[in-house]
Amino acid sequence: MLFIKNENLYKVQQKGLSGSPDLVIEILSPATSPLDFEEKKLAYEKFDVQEYFIVDPNSKSVFAFFLNNDEYEEQETEEGKIKSVLLNTKISF
Repeated sequence: MLFIKNENLYKVQQKGLSGSPDLVIEILSPATSPLDFEEKKLAYEKFDVQEYFIVDPNSKSVFAFFLNNDEYEEQETEEGKIKSVLLNTKISF
């Protein structure tokens, strides 16, 4: 799942997304776990995705990262809740 702020809607074009989303949520599966925590995290960081969440639906664990000075900082999390700095909201699941 991804989110794009209103001021960045110009990135949404007829051919698809041109540029990075502002926020990405990945749903973890055992097969993709290393990809989500390593390769995707590095790529999202490199291309300035401001906020990145990895959610494990089985354990309801959330791993949250917020871009600060071009590097991700891991954010404090609560089980079953996505707390977005960018959206200034909490989402329970």
